[in-house]
Amino acid sequence: MSYDRKDFLATLEKKSKAKEQQMAPAIRALQVVGSVMSTLTTQSGEWNRYLTFLQGQIDKTRALRQQAQEKLADPSIWEPYQMNKLKSDIIKADGMIAAWEFAMRLPKALVDGGAEATEFLLKLDNENDSQKPASQG
Repeated sequence: MSYDRKDFLATLEKKSKAKEQQMAPAIRALQVVGSVMSTLTTQSGEWNRYLTFLQGQIDKTRALRQQAQEKLADPSIWEPYQMNKLKSDIIKADGMIAAWEFAMRLPKALVDGGAEATEFLLKLDNENDSQKPASQG
């Protein structure tokens, strides 16, 4: 039995639909999380205070990082343990800043993911409705 491009594309489409159906429960959970996160975070005064706190920590850590970079560039610092300590401080500061920035972006990402999940589920439901025989309604 031989297959042509049309058969191949039909098989891919069938597999894609099956994967979408399998993903539906996880996407529904993301949809719920998105709406909850929207209410609890982006529309909350407490969340705004939290963001202000994190931004303050980021600013303070950036200042410490800048100090360490300046000391590292100082020609009077030449002992290996001092240089390694300053390099370590810079790396640690970079990691802390990245983590705090991620913490600040995460709720928005969940809210946006919830909106995307809603759009995906509507598309999936519309496709499923259009494929039902007329007698099933």
